[in-house]
Amino acid sequence: PLAAFDLLTGELRWRAGDTKPGYATPALGTLVGKRQIVVHNKGSVSGHLPGTGEILWSYDIGGAPAHTTVPLIIGDSKVLVSVGYGRGSHLIDLASGTPEEVWKNNKLKTKFADMILRNDHVYGLDEGRLVCVELAEGQRTWRGTRFNHGQVLGVGDKLLVQAEDGEIVLVEATPEEERIVHRFDALSSKTWNHPVLAGRLLLVR
Repeated sequence: PLAAFDLLTGELRWRAGDTKPGYATPALGTLVGKRQIVVHNKGSVSGHLPGTGEILWSYDIGGAPAHTTVPLIIGDSKVLVSVGYGRGSHLIDLASGTPEEVWKNNKLKTKFADMILRNDHVYGLDEGRLVCVELAEGQRTWRGTRFNHGQVLGVGDKLLVQAEDGEIVLVEATPEEERIVHRFDALSSKTWNHPVLAGRLLLVR
């Protein structure tokens, strides 16, 4: 279940839902005019009111392993979720008031890396390989380099990829093809940690 705690005291404020939790961080955003917390549960996606935890909507995406990729809120009505282990992605639309699946496929199977949206295309690590998928129908436009289970940041018109082996790679966020701009070794051993960009400083570990 999703739970909220008082920041100062740690007191439980509310608990909502009875689904098994995924490992993904909940995402806060506005969908169809309502501020809500979108949660990637194990086997479903749901939206909750921040103040009470009330469930606004829920959508079953089928039995699957633990979900670790943060839900991607798109525009004012859509949510994209993705699962690794051969499962794939689901684009859900809430414009009608109830969740409806726009498409689902296995063109993008993230394991725990974030997805990046740029100009109606989504970029992510498909079981460790960088890919670009167009949003409207979920078709893949290119498959690029295998970075294994690293992480991805969107920085302006670039993708900053931290490979599992610690290499940092800058890639243009373009749907035509993979265009690597620059790459360098930052770490000397395996990492699954998320990099952080603070101004001109990139923090990796």
